[in-house]
Amino acid sequence: MSKQTERRPGFGKLLDAWTPPINAGEPVGCVATTFSFSPVFFEEECLSRFLSLDTDPQEDDPLYLIEREEKLSGLSCAGVLVDQHKCKGLRSLRWDLLSARVPDSILHAKISLLYWSNLIRLLIASANLTDDSYRRNQEIFGVIDVKEGVKAPLTALKSVIEFLRETASYTVTGTDKKSPALNRWKNFLNTVSTVYDSWITTEPSRSKKYIWTDVVLTGPGRPNAFEQLKDRWSRYSPPTEAHIVSPFFDPPGAENKPAKKIWTILKQRGKANVTYYVKAEKDIADDVLNLHAPESLKKAAPSGRGLVKTDFEWIKETFDEKEEKYSVRPLHMKAIWLDNENWISYMIGSSNFTSPGLGISNNPNLEANLVYSAHMDFYNKLGKSYPDSQKIGADITIYWKPVPDDEDSPDEHLTPLHPFFDQAIYICDEKKKAYIDLSFNANPPEQWIIYPFGGITALLTISKWKQQGSPKTVRLPWDEEQPLSGLEVSWKDASGRVWWQVNIDSPLSLMPPLELRELPLEVLIHVLTSARPLHQILKKWLKRKHQPTGDTVIDDPHKRVDTSAFLLQRTRRISWALKGLKERLERPFLTEESLQWRLYGPVGVQALAKAITREAKSEYERCFLLAELALELSRIKPKGAPESLAPAKVKKKIYQIIGELQTDACSVTLKKIPQLNDYIRSTFNKVRT
Repeated sequence: MSKQTERRPGFGKLLDAWTPPINAGEPVGCVATTFSFSPVFFEEECLSRFLSLDTDPQEDDPLYLIEREEKLSGLSCAGVLVDQHKCKGLRSLRWDLLSARVPDSILHAKISLLYWSNLIRLLIASANLTDDSYRRNQEIFGVIDVKEGVKAPLTALKSVIEFLRETASYTVTGTDKKSPALNRWKNFLNTVSTVYDSWITTEPSRSKKYIWTDVVLTGPGRPNAFEQLKDRWSRYSPPTEAHIVSPFFDPPGAENKPAKKIWTILKQRGKANVTYYVKAEKDIADDVLNLHAPESLKKAAPSGRGLVKTDFEWIKETFDEKEEKYSVRPLHMKAIWLDNENWISYMIGSSNFTSPGLGISNNPNLEANLVYSAHMDFYNKLGKSYPDSQKIGADITIYWKPVPDDEDSPDEHLTPLHPFFDQAIYICDEKKKAYIDLSFNANPPEQWIIYPFGGITALLTISKWKQQGSPKTVRLPWDEEQPLSGLEVSWKDASGRVWWQVNIDSPLSLMPPLELRELPLEVLIHVLTSARPLHQILKKWLKRKHQPTGDTVIDDPHKRVDTSAFLLQRTRRISWALKGLKERLERPFLTEESLQWRLYGPVGVQALAKAITREAKSEYERCFLLAELALELSRIKPKGAPESLAPAKVKKKIYQIIGELQTDACSVTLKKIPQLNDYIRSTFNKVRT
């Protein structure tokens, strides 16, 4: 699609919806659902925009890793819920990957819930979280933005939050298991619910003056989409027309219930019309068209009514062999438009015009759609997002050639993870020893083996598991430098190895990138006294670090004197860092994770204390500077802000780390200098009272 086409009203770039608008505030957290999934695309494109990263993963590594680490470490939650048939892929463990293990069905909803400190954004789309969906296909999406004091569809938001809780419940196959990733997901939804309840005062009135928004959510135990759409027309005369866009339909041999159900919504007497917008391609002859739809769509019209009609319009998909790209993007959008002479309902989202997609099969998909309802005055505004099409005339010969739903249906050759394998959790203890905690359910498959990703040596087999007494949980040591984001499992009836995603127990379980470990004291001082972002500060240092060392000529005679060993000089420089640290800890914290980063992260209080310990010229200097650090921390007066952590909670965490500093500052050596010993002891007595 050309730039000119993409800029026209009703069209836009889906990735732009992940970019915070002006004054959106700081990122707090995000969750998303999808059927197909690309971890690399989500991490490098969606999350990068949500976090407003300056660096590029292809050009700025390791600066990208540093910036990503810092930004992700401050989020309360970043998670993606993927259908179990597509849930796999390497990734950063800073964000959670959850598998929706829906019995005899699939998770097909495409929802993204983004929360910045001043804005909540709900995004419902037809597009999966993949590069093709966001950049290549014809997709459709809708956005609901929630700001403080602004009218918003509160009922729709509450329904989506409840739906996200419901879909996440399919991630745990056991009844007595605790999932850290699921807890982060639920806590995030609770936070968002609390925030929008405090922000939204009223909903837009349902009148001719507004377009109002509802949701149609389908799945096990929920009304089907037709029932929900019909309910929205209960106060008005029935619609007389339906316009349907879908790339997929029920197979040719099926009854095609959706094609029959759509007529039950329309006016039952007089004129009524259904138009399908479908993919098609010309045959050898110009007057012959291969229509990618079943003939049952045409045959579903009610018999005995002469004033009903079924039309078809052709949405072209042309591949340019020379340019190796589609001049018109492949159709993947889904929409149902209903109208009469006065009113419109326009449903967009994930539901194909199929029985599972619309919730009328025995095993309905989990689907999510937005419904825009308005007076006919808004016809042109709502209609701008409809794809370009060409009416198929009566003189055209049609060959019915429906395509199988190969994009949004489970691969029959792909084995989902067996229910026996419940959770895999990466955990690191206080001594920085790493483990993988595995939890299991009843009824194990035969001959199962667990491998690390790409490994040939088994981590655990069914025979070793049975020798241990068939426990419900097993802790495996992990001695590799890098944590792993997935395991591979095989068993007797599996078609190859099956992915078992790994999530972290806590953000504290993750070591920072190598570039951020044990930063020198001088670098930490620079970081803490600068207003620039961390990755920008470290750029020059990393460049200098990797350059060959050589003799440096110093022209200024004063600079030839190394005063770094002088306690007074070092104390002065460190005092600047302490003031910078104090200012950072006095700012409002939106999440507990951001507070943990400032206290225990690679540029936080603990890192500064360790750098002082490593580089102190003497035991006296070390204890003195730790006492000064504790004294500065005791002077902190945390500031509160709406939706931020309570100052008392921040203060409590700070006093915990002061206690740790006091333990580290105790030294027998200090007794040799009574005055210094008395000063340090009195300092800690003062700050701890």
